[in-house]
Amino acid sequence: LRLDMSSRGSLTNLRLTPQTNRQRNLADSEVEVRVAAVGLNFRDVLNIMGLYPGDPGDPGSDCSGTVINCGAGGCVESSFSCADRVFGIVPG
Repeated sequence: LRLDMSSRGSLTNLRLTPQTNRQRNLADSEVEVRVAAVGLNFRDVLNIMGLYPGDPGDPGSDCSGTVINCGAGGCVESSFSCADRVFGIVPG
Protein backbone atom coordinates (compact mmCIF):
# COMPACT_ATOMS: atom_id res chain seq x y z
CA LEU A 1 0.00 0.00 0.00
CA ARG A 2 0.96 3.61 -0.51
CA LEU A 3 -0.01 6.68 1.53
CA ASP A 4 -1.40 9.29 -0.87
CA MET A 5 -2.67 12.79 -0.27
CA SER A 6 -5.33 14.12 -2.66
CA SER A 7 -4.65 17.73 -1.67
CA ARG A 8 -3.12 19.67 1.19
CA GLY A 9 -5.21 21.20 3.95
CA SER A 10 -6.66 18.32 5.98
CA LEU A 11 -5.54 15.01 7.46
CA THR A 12 -8.74 13.52 6.05
CA ASN A 13 -7.19 13.89 2.57
CA LEU A 14 -4.84 10.95 3.31
CA ARG A 15 -5.70 7.64 1.66
CA LEU A 16 -4.07 4.23 1.52
CA THR A 17 -3.97 3.14 -2.12
CA PRO A 18 -2.60 0.00 -3.77
CA GLN A 19 0.95 0.43 -5.00
CA THR A 20 1.66 -0.71 -8.53
CA ASN A 21 4.18 -3.48 -9.00
CA ARG A 22 7.49 -1.63 -9.24
CA GLN A 23 9.86 -4.55 -9.68
CA ARG A 24 13.15 -3.63 -11.29
CA ASN A 25 16.75 -4.75 -11.13
CA LEU A 26 18.48 -3.43 -8.03
CA ALA A 27 21.76 -1.52 -8.32
CA ASP A 28 24.80 -3.23 -6.76
CA SER A 29 24.52 -1.37 -3.45
CA GLU A 30 20.69 -1.36 -3.19
CA VAL A 31 18.48 -3.60 -1.08
CA GLU A 32 14.78 -4.35 -1.26
CA VAL A 33 12.90 -3.88 2.01
CA ARG A 34 9.58 -5.39 3.07
CA VAL A 35 8.14 -2.39 4.91
CA ALA A 36 6.54 -3.24 8.26
CA ALA A 37 5.89 0.25 9.64
CA VAL A 38 5.70 3.81 8.35
CA GLY A 39 6.01 6.89 10.53
CA LEU A 40 4.34 10.26 10.25
CA ASN A 41 6.23 13.05 11.99
CA PHE A 42 5.49 16.71 12.71
CA ARG A 43 6.97 17.80 9.35
CA ASP A 44 4.55 15.40 7.61
CA VAL A 45 1.58 16.91 9.49
CA LEU A 46 2.67 20.44 8.51
CA ASN A 47 3.07 19.23 4.90
CA ILE A 48 -0.39 17.65 4.85
CA MET A 49 -1.97 20.74 6.39
CA GLY A 50 -0.27 22.97 3.78
CA LEU A 51 1.76 24.82 6.44
CA TYR A 52 5.26 23.61 5.53
CA PRO A 53 7.33 26.11 3.50
CA GLY A 54 8.22 24.67 0.11
CA ASP A 55 7.60 21.08 -0.93
CA PRO A 56 8.96 18.50 1.54
CA GLY A 57 7.84 15.63 -0.70
CA ASP A 58 5.46 12.80 0.06
CA PRO A 59 4.42 12.19 3.66
CA GLY A 60 5.34 8.99 5.43
CA SER A 61 8.80 8.32 4.00
CA ASP A 62 10.21 7.19 7.39
CA CYS A 63 9.93 3.42 7.55
CA SER A 64 11.23 0.21 9.04
CA GLY A 65 11.21 -3.33 7.76
CA THR A 66 13.24 -6.36 6.75
CA VAL A 67 15.75 -6.78 3.90
CA ILE A 68 14.34 -9.36 1.46
CA ASN A 69 16.64 -8.97 -1.55
CA CYS A 70 20.06 -7.55 -2.42
CA GLY A 71 21.38 -5.96 -5.62
CA ALA A 72 23.59 -7.64 -8.20
CA GLY A 73 26.68 -6.93 -6.07
CA GLY A 74 25.18 -9.07 -3.33
CA CYS A 75 24.59 -8.07 0.24
CA VAL A 76 28.36 -7.66 0.75
CA GLU A 77 28.29 -4.54 -1.47
CA SER A 78 25.50 -2.98 0.58
CA SER A 79 26.67 -4.12 4.06
CA PHE A 80 23.27 -5.71 4.70
CA SER A 81 22.09 -9.31 4.75
CA CYS A 82 18.71 -10.78 3.94
CA ALA A 83 16.54 -10.86 7.07
CA ASP A 84 18.31 -7.79 8.56
CA ARG A 85 15.92 -5.41 10.27
CA VAL A 86 16.42 -1.88 8.92
CA PHE A 87 15.01 1.63 9.11
CA GLY A 88 15.45 4.72 7.00
CA ILE A 89 13.92 7.35 4.78
CA VAL A 90 12.61 5.85 1.56
CA PRO A 91 10.99 7.71 -1.35
CA GLY A 92 7.74 6.29 -2.71
